[in-house]
Amino acid sequence: TQDELESLGLNGKTERWWVSAAIDCRTKCILGFNLVHDPNRFSSIKTLDMVMTDKGLWADAVGSLSGWPMCGRPETVVTDLGRAYLSEKFTGACADLGITHLRTIGGLPAMRGTIERFFNTAAMNLLQRLNGRTFSSILKKGTYKPEEQACLGIQDLCFALTRWLVDVYHNTPHGGLGGLTPLMQWEADMA
Repeated sequence: TQDELESLGLNGKTERWWVSAAIDCRTKCILGFNLVHDPNRFSSIKTLDMVMTDKGLWADAVGSLSGWPMCGRPETVVTDLGRAYLSEKFTGACADLGITHLRTIGGLPAMRGTIERFFNTAAMNLLQRLNGRTFSSILKKGTYKPEEQACLGIQDLCFALTRWLVDVYHNTPHGGLGGLTPLMQWEADMA
């Protein structure tokens, strides 16, 4: 019905969503991951909170076979120059927790290579399987019309992302870890 379409945000308008994510550079484990409609100080603080929280409830909610226990207070957080991370509330939260907050140079995603590589892995291994996905350029998109192929609501996308992250990504051998999986590296470091 029209009411259902509107409640899912399918009102015919194209909208952009962002990912606010945190990765542990040592183990390559994802410690925080939020899909946000409007990146702001609340979304950045929510991601920081997720970094320090056991995410087992999220893993259980999507029926994951693995857990998502990775959490802890980071020594340093490195972010881009997005307004969510430049906010006084976010920088204050980092300071209150004794976390050093570093910002990379704008326009140089290679300065955040570990998380950018994760985004590329997610795009290649999960998102390309989903109907209605977008592309990184108009040339790659070609004649594909994502708006005509879209079939997942935002909750379905969050479900798929969480399940893939917990059961696939964290359990896939990683070249940067000498063939260990991120979960194996995390467990070894915690032991």
